[in-house]
Order: sequence, then C-alpha cells, then structure tokens
Amino acid sequence: MSKSQSVLRWACIAVAGFSATGCLFYDSRWGQAKSEQKHEAAHLQPASLAVSKESVPSERRNASVRACVTRAYAAETLGWEARFDELLRNASSVLGPAIGLTLRNGGTTLWAPEHGEGGLSTVIADLAGCEGPETDWVVALVQSTPKVVADFHVLGRGQAYSPYLAIRAPNDPAELEALTRALPDLDEATRQKLYSDRKRHKTLTLFLHELGHTLGAVHRTAKDTIMSPSYDASERGFDDATLALLRDGVAIRLDRANRFADTRKYLETNAVGFVESDRIEQVDLLKQWERIAPRWSRNAAAPPASAAPAITDVPLPVTPVAFDTMSKQDRQVFEDARKLESTSPREAWDVAAPLFEAHPAVRDVQELRCRLAKERKFFSAVIEAHCARLAALGADPS
Repeated sequence: MSKSQSVLRWACIAVAGFSATGCLFYDSRWGQAKSEQKHEAAHLQPASLAVSKESVPSERRNASVRACVTRAYAAETLGWEARFDELLRNASSVLGPAIGLTLRNGGTTLWAPEHGEGGLSTVIADLAGCEGPETDWVVALVQSTPKVVADFHVLGRGQAYSPYLAIRAPNDPAELEALTRALPDLDEATRQKLYSDRKRHKTLTLFLHELGHTLGAVHRTAKDTIMSPSYDASERGFDDATLALLRDGVAIRLDRANRFADTRKYLETNAVGFVESDRIEQVDLLKQWERIAPRWSRNAAAPPASAAPAITDVPLPVTPVAFDTMSKQDRQVFEDARKLESTSPREAWDVAAPLFEAHPAVRDVQELRCRLAKERKFFSAVIEAHCARLAALGADPS
C-alpha cells in the first residue's frame, strides 16, 4: 500500500455522547463512505426522554416559571420567547407523567444581573431582584460558554429547595461546526436535523437537571440519567431513586410540607447509585433543614409561603468572645471565606461552615454566617436560624 493510500484523515467532535474516543477516523484512500457517516450520525442521535408507566402519579400540580433573560442570551438565541414556551412544554411532558407536575409560563423579562453573568452562583444570588408575584420558579437565562462543555455545573445551576436556577445558552455554532467537520459527506439538511435534535435534548435535560436540584435531587453515577453530573446524549429520564426525591421535593417546594426527615432517611438507606460525596453533603444539609424547618402537622393546611415560622431552638444570650481567641488556622479559614464572599457565596459558605458551630460566640464568624445565609437565599426559616447566634450575641441580624 502506498503512503498516500495509508494516510488517515480524521475529525474530532468535542461533544458529549459522540463515541468512546470522541473522534471519527476514516481512510482517505477510499473516502468516507456515506453509509458509514449515516451510521455515525445515528449514533450521535440523542435518546428520547421518557418515564416508566408505573411511575405515573395520581396527584397533579401546576406551577409557574418566570424567565429573567440577559441581553447576551437574547442576542444569541433566536426567538427566545417561543423557545422558552417550548422548553416548558417539553419539560412538562416529562415531569407530568413522572411527578404530576405541569409548568406554565409565569412571564419573561429582559434582566441585567447586578454582578454580571460570569459566575452562576452570583447570577442566582441576584435572581431575587427579578422574582415576579406568585411565581414558583425563577430561571435566569444567561450567555453561553465560549466552548462546548458537558459539565452540568458549568452549563447551569439549581439551588436546593429554592425557586432559583440558572441556565446558559447552548453553544450552537461550535457544535454545528464540529458536526460539519466530522460528517462532511452528509447533506446539510441531515446535519442540521441532527444538530437541532441534539440541541433540543441538551437544553431540555439541562433544565430538568437544574430544576431537579431545586427539588432536592442528587447526582447519580449512571450516565443515562438526567441527574448524571455531566451531559450525555444517552440520557433518557429520571431514574426511580431520583423520582422518589423529586416527589418529596415537590411537596416541600409547593405544599410547604416538612419532609426533610423523610428525604434524609431515604438517602441514608438508599445509597447505591448516588455520587457519594454529593449524597453525604445533601444528608448533612437535610439534617440542618430538618431541625429548623417549619413545624406543622403533615395533615394540616400549609401556611403561606411568606409566613416566617417560629424558631424554637434560638440560643440564649451569650457573652461575645474576641476574634483573636480563635486559632491561627481558623482565622485563616475565616479570611479565605471572606475573600470568596463577593464572587461565590456558596464556596464561601463551604469554606466557613466548620467555624459556625465551633465558634458560636465569635461575633465576626456569626456575622459572616448570617450574611452568607441571606446571600444564598435560603428559606426565611433557615436564614433566621443561621442568624440566631448573631442575635444571641446582642447584634441586629438585619
């Protein structure tokens, strides 16, 4: 075989679910057979989202979703208002059979987040200023990333048991260009349809993934489930373990039901298939919510969302302890958290969390705790509980 006959031309696609290597190789001696490219295009076709018929719930709920859209998102998303309606319809076609939830459009508005679009945590922190009346969820639609990525937490973010989530625009040109390079012998209409199908699947699964987080869902290890940490075109829906969490989450979010203990026990006794670090973190958070969540009878009418339930475990007044009494290591942890506060309240919280109970009488620590709880937009009851230590030190948490 001559050198020219043995030359291999290749093209790579940096998109999830393409192949084991992410690349398509073909022999230039023969040229890439059109049938082979059709086979590869079929491999790239995303899975259909579905749920088991056995999971169809008897109880039905309607909820509204408000979209706060940045100008950058609107500029790169043609017909974004119609696409948002389509997204809610498609999401409802999955959520309805799965957990009895139908989403409706609660309004759209152009919006400029106070701290920009660079970090999704700060975008979510700014969302309260865009919340409309009687809205169950508020989603920020922001600019895309400069390259194709599969990590869901780069593409979107959902805050557990809150109304807030953020979604980045799909990076359409980059994926379409990659498909064109890898499948040059297919006609434009075929490539365009494949691209549109993948884009629709990715957008929908991303939205459902982040909405799932707001309902208490935890990452799963299987790549074909919506709650996988990374996007894959093979994702087919929510698995049974996630559906159990979502049903409790809907009751918590929409009915104000105190099911934190039930959810914690479920995660403690059904560990298989969850990303272990995420499961443990969620259990720890549920223990906190369980202690300070509204305490009403499961069979009683839920109080209005605006009601601030009483906190029964408010500490008694204590004498403040000087910041300098903390160890040098703990003081450094405190400073590290403060540096993160303006850009990422969630990261700042994770860094500072060990200090909150270790130093209940240090005013600076409890002030940081109270501020971060507000910046992370916790439930009013949760914020009140985190600020209770500060109040016990004689400071005004407002």
